[in-house]
Amino acid sequence: MSFYELEEFAESVIPAVSVTVTMTWPFPSSSSSSNLLIPKPSSKETDRTVNDGGPAAAVFTVVDFLMNNKVKKTWLLLFVQIAAFTPQDNYLINCGSSKSSVVVDNRRFVGDSSKNSSAYLKQGKSIALENPNPSPTSSVLHASARVFTSASSYAFDIKSMGTHFVRLHFSPFSCGNYDLGNGNFSVLANGVSLLSNFGADFSVSKEFLFMVDRLELEILFFPTSDSTFAFVNAIEVFSAPKDFFVDDGGIALISPDGIQEFKQKISSQILETVHRVNVGGPRLTPFNDTLWRSWVPDEEFLVLKSAAKIAVTTNHQITTRWGY
Repeated sequence: MSFYELEEFAESVIPAVSVTVTMTWPFPSSSSSSNLLIPKPSSKETDRTVNDGGPAAAVFTVVDFLMNNKVKKTWLLLFVQIAAFTPQDNYLINCGSSKSSVVVDNRRFVGDSSKNSSAYLKQGKSIALENPNPSPTSSVLHASARVFTSASSYAFDIKSMGTHFVRLHFSPFSCGNYDLGNGNFSVLANGVSLLSNFGADFSVSKEFLFMVDRLELEILFFPTSDSTFAFVNAIEVFSAPKDFFVDDGGIALISPDGIQEFKQKISSQILETVHRVNVGGPRLTPFNDTLWRSWVPDEEFLVLKSAAKIAVTTNHQITTRWGY
């Protein structure tokens, strides 16, 4: 079945869908990873909703399984995402900020130096820093950071066990004796490695999806040596929609031997988002996505743009136009 046949199938099930692609990978606890998706500032002309024109969106997801830092398997998933969603667990932390809260994309982030959210910090030595020269175009979440000089953690009570999103935001700046671009550290979630020997030279967000099977989620930051430190600007922890991953059917394993059914449960894997691509569509921002995600257009990934065509849905009919 071709890509456009898959799109036509989705259109026959769900009216007025927007086709999107997410690329993620699960990885062993010893792996390290670098960011491959840096959201760019968006304009009002390109801000649109993922589920534009309908109550749901058909999403194609490509997942790579990493083993010894080499891609061994690729999965192709097709699942349906309902437009409206309110997570049962929803923690939004503006790290290092003394402000009670700030609103970003219609979401309220609370400062971890304020009385209401300081309880999330559980152990270790940390310092709250404010960016002395914040850029007027940067996110308000980049105006402060929490610096850890020893192993330190945040802990969040979990109301609904299951798949959760964890997003970690990093934006280095210099303040006093600290140049955050020199930090080097690792991050664990309930004892499982998310980042290893990580450092951020520029603003970046790291997104992970994994199963939380206990009533507390601890995110531990620890410097890789006594001479360095860890830091984070903002943290998001929220539960994913029920059955966000299709474990029973709908998953294909793509290998040199062809396409096969993948029988393991993808929800049991630890996934990191690598690329999130809106195929044939514009850049999308967290403001207009029901799970507050950033999507990039597919033009930069096309090897030969003149050989590509865009499929457009109109009154449940799919038409195509060539080129960009």
